[in-house]
Amino acid sequence: MDSHWVRAKRPVESRHLRTWQHHASIFFSITVNIMAILIKPDGTETKVTPANGKTFTLKELQKHVGGYVEPIRLSPGQIMLVGEDGKAEMLADNHKATALCGMNIVGNALVLTAKEMG
Repeated sequence: MDSHWVRAKRPVESRHLRTWQHHASIFFSITVNIMAILIKPDGTETKVTPANGKTFTLKELQKHVGGYVEPIRLSPGQIMLVGEDGKAEMLADNHKATALCGMNIVGNALVLTAKEMG
């Protein structure tokens, strides 16, 4: 074995690798396919498209998150929208959305590109 190859002290745990792959697939799907993903508190994910095929209307966005929208920037060009009053309404925790943005998210979360917001 060559001296420049160093063995990792601890192998990557498969659960963490699967989580990373899942998050990467969401971002890849959003970036390449220009399709929003609705993440519900029960962990289900649904691909959604704007009614006109290009950009969402405010009413469509509000319908998906269940009220007034609050944007959270994930990366350049990628946004997560959540319900502004979700915590006050004591909605269920959304663990997948929380893992994506690092903030405690409750209720539905819509991950989309800036292009889809118009």
